[in-house]
Amino acid sequence: MKAIITSPRSLSVLCFFAIFLVLVLIYEQTIPQRTAHEIWRRHEQVVSDAAAGKHIDLNDFSDAALFFVKLTGINVPGEHSTYIDWMPNQDTATALEPLRRWYAQNKDRLYWDEMRKEVKLKARGRE
Repeated sequence: MKAIITSPRSLSVLCFFAIFLVLVLIYEQTIPQRTAHEIWRRHEQVVSDAAAGKHIDLNDFSDAALFFVKLTGINVPGEHSTYIDWMPNQDTATALEPLRRWYAQNKDRLYWDEMRKEVKLKARGRE
């Protein structure tokens, strides 16, 4: 009786599934990093829009400012309001360049911490 695995068609199917599984595993492993970058870009866009004087949701701006100071230590200039935590002001744009420089230096170390539900920074040397 002929072994099923030795037929050219069976080998092709097996190779296809092996490649598919490898691609799925690679995709799954990059989700935390892609999620972290997507969150960074969304917050950066809010700060950029605020700096350009575009209409933004002030809660989104407060969230972005908190995200950046917590992750990077870089403050996003704004003003405290009685009704809204943090609003952009004329100095908001000054945070963009330091944030972009920080991101360029650290983007490969960002990841999504599923347990804490937040973007974190890997320690140097743990990559």
